[in-house]
Amino acid sequence: MEEEQVKTCIEALLATLSAEYTSSDYSFNGYKEDAVCLQQDNENWMVYVGYRNKKDDLKTFSNIVEACLEMIKVITGGNSNKIKRLNDSFLSKIVMTKRMANLSYEDKMNIIAAEFKKRIQRLESLPADEAKKEAHEDLVKIGFIDNEGNLTAPYIALRNQNI
Repeated sequence: MEEEQVKTCIEALLATLSAEYTSSDYSFNGYKEDAVCLQQDNENWMVYVGYRNKKDDLKTFSNIVEACLEMIKVITGGNSNKIKRLNDSFLSKIVMTKRMANLSYEDKMNIIAAEFKKRIQRLESLPADEAKKEAHEDLVKIGFIDNEGNLTAPYIALRNQNI
């Protein structure tokens, strides 16, 4: 598999996992104690749990996508609802990345705008407290505010450039 495809898969997996887990729960750079690990071994990919300096429940895959899906299965503890939701998120991120790579800047912005509109419509359908909470989480996720609700330095700098 090409290096670019591996990078796309790792980035999609990172985005998927970081939405629900802390970086101490997983590793893409080899062994990490008490974490689910993804590690390349020549042409293969290993998924395992780092425990007492051992690679517990080691599984090997020739395909990065299969290894990423196994990592999701392991980190969720086998919870079928979480597995389905995270698998869907991971795979949609890969598809979107590949699709977006071939689009013009204007087309990319149109897709992003459409996604924002869908999200706003969803928020408008929720009770006010729930919508406010989800909107806050969204703004943190995209980097406009921090967890306490303060504007982030990158957002302030961007805003001050009057773009």
